[in-house]
Amino acid sequence: EWIVEGVLPEGMGLLVAPPKAGKSWMVAGVALGCAAGGCALAKIPVKKRPVLYLALEDGHRRLQHRFRTLMEDQPLPDGLEVVTRASSNEALVIIDEFLRRHRDHAPLVIVDTLGKVKPPKASHEDSYAADYRIGGALKQRIDDVPGGCLLLVHHTRKAESADFIDAVSGTQGIAGSADFVLVLSRKRHAQNAVLAVTGRDV
Repeated sequence: EWIVEGVLPEGMGLLVAPPKAGKSWMVAGVALGCAAGGCALAKIPVKKRPVLYLALEDGHRRLQHRFRTLMEDQPLPDGLEVVTRASSNEALVIIDEFLRRHRDHAPLVIVDTLGKVKPPKASHEDSYAADYRIGGALKQRIDDVPGGCLLLVHHTRKAESADFIDAVSGTQGIAGSADFVLVLSRKRHAQNAVLAVTGRDV
């Protein structure tokens, strides 16, 4: 099932971009569009569904400004639940409860960012195993919810690469556990951007 056709399928995925490239604006647009029904990203028709947006790097005031700009001062949709403060453990409990309540309605959960919910690496684990463990634990949550999507916002690594999948920060355990990966590329101050999409069903 598509959450946003051609862009966001069901399952667990990553949206990856450098800082200040527009990740948070993009996911806010998707969240508002899906919660209201109608269009996402001002263009793509979407079905209405419950949306949980964990905007853990933004304060309430900044988020309000972003939402008002995107909604052009129209009321916020009823289907949107927003959390701006939660510890790693609290965020996982919130996600579990939201998915439990809305499992029959193909919910969308957006976590901005993955680093805010990622537990610390155990002393005996290598980095790949730790990344794959948290990725697998998050994926299992959404795999149990038919038609649901869990989108994790994440940063790119600094090193350049010919393969956009290699842009994902951390080990390949993060990308390997995901069903799909979106990489957003935009030159600083440019009006245009490129969104690269790949995945098991994309």
